[in-house]
Amino acid sequence: GYKIQLCEGTNIKILKSLDINITLGNLILLENINNLDNIKLLHNMIIKYYKKSQNANKKNYNIGTIYYIIGEYDKMKKYYLKKPNQSLAINNLGYYYETIEKNEKLAIQYFKHGSILGNSVANRNLMRYYKANSNDKLYIKYLGEGIWLRYKYSAHSLGQYYYEIK
Repeated sequence: GYKIQLCEGTNIKILKSLDINITLGNLILLENINNLDNIKLLHNMIIKYYKKSQNANKKNYNIGTIYYIIGEYDKMKKYYLKKPNQSLAINNLGYYYETIEKNEKLAIQYFKHGSILGNSVANRNLMRYYKANSNDKLYIKYLGEGIWLRYKYSAHSLGQYYYEIK
């Protein structure tokens, strides 16, 4: 079985899960991943399986992500915030605020929270944001935090940054 994770762009990444209810929901999702209309039709069935899971983190995270995929953002927020210490959900809220609502302040707030909780994608999102906005001081700060958290991408990016500025 798998757990779904939003990535850059419209891609999703599928992570393994041993929970049979998560597995059944994800099998339906995977069978229909390339057809948004089918996911919209089947989302209640997928969510029904997720709701049977005993793992509240996975259950709420996956339900929130299904609502993200079908564009029901108020329901997405509700499920992502049921476990605010879930770093994947917190990062996804940042991604939502950055790409859908275009609210940079909230996006950065959620990316920072996700990074503090140890989410490497949230840390990369902060680095990407500060690099794009030419804020070298904060870009280097989050590169350093990424290195401290042992994210390989951060060390490579810091080396690249210093190479580019000579």
